[in-house]
Amino acid sequence: EIGHVKAATPATVSRDGILYVNPSDLGWNRYVASWIEGREVQSEKANLGILFDKYVPILLDVQRSGRFKKITPVQLVDYCVEFSKWWVTEFKHIKFPSQGIIFDYFLDHETRKWLPWSEKVPKFEFDAETPLQAMLVHT
Repeated sequence: EIGHVKAATPATVSRDGILYVNPSDLGWNRYVASWIEGREVQSEKANLGILFDKYVPILLDVQRSGRFKKITPVQLVDYCVEFSKWWVTEFKHIKFPSQGIIFDYFLDHETRKWLPWSEKVPKFEFDAETPLQAMLVHT
């Protein structure tokens, strides 16, 4: 008996009728395509496909290159800021707000403008009387 199909011999695989697909052969495209297919609005389906094809491959290439190792500050280097600078430089045709970094904003689909998350996410107020498991921190 084997612990994982990766360790199975071809004979074991064929006897058991196992179809093994290496996850690295699938990539992210099939997951995105499946998710997009579940969307109800046709224009959304078309636009999401275009946007994923345009932006995700270059982002994955940069991530795999090792340029951005962590998203937290390490050795006085804030990788959130570094990534934001790279993003703004790489995608010059997108008009980002001049203040803050890209993680400070979301794109409002109705107005098609970048708005600060503070307009969408309510500020957390700690209430000492509320049990910890009943608290909700909006993110």
